[in-house]
This record gives sequence, C-alpha cells and structure tokens, in this order.
Amino acid sequence: MGRPPSTTGAPAFRFLPSEVAEMEARLQQLNNGIPTRGVLQTLADRFSASPERAGKVTIQPKQVRPSPPPTPPASCFLHFFSMQIKSNSPHRPPALSFPLWG
Repeated sequence: MGRPPSTTGAPAFRFLPSEVAEMEARLQQLNNGIPTRGVLQTLADRFSASPERAGKVTIQPKQVRPSPPPTPPASCFLHFFSMQIKSNSPHRPPALSFPLWG
C-alpha cells in the first residue's frame, strides 16, 4: 500500500485502507482500465484534503495511477516460440545460433 520509507528523510507515504477501497472501486467501474487524468486528479485532491491527511504529504495524481500489469517472463515467450515451430514443422526445430542469455 505504497512505497517503503525513503532513506532521504522524506516522510513515509502509505495509502489508507479507505483510499485503497475507493481506488479499487473506481478500477472495477472501468473494468480495470486506466482512469482519465481528471479522475486521477480528483482522487488525489480528495485524498489530500481528507482529515486523516491534514498537514501531511500531498498526494499527486501519478501516485493514484494504477501500475501496469506485470510482463510475463521471457521463458513464456521462448516456450510459445518453440511450440509454434513444433506445430508448423514435422521436424525437430533447428538449434538457435544466438545465445538466449547474455
């Protein structure tokens, strides 16, 4: 629920459980799509103005923006690639002439 505390002495930032619930509700309304800038700004302003945050860090819209989904590991792509070669050819796939890991 936020970034770990900074080593630079900046105040720690964590979303409150009510803020997390509100962000999750918005994502469900959008079918997990990316909210518009206006929605992100509205959420950031609302969270910053809440009584629980009085005198604390102001929340920026980029902090409210959802993270992109994780990228699948390279091994998934290699498996898919080898399955395509096997399904298109009755012969064994040729050995790769380049290193897979550098």
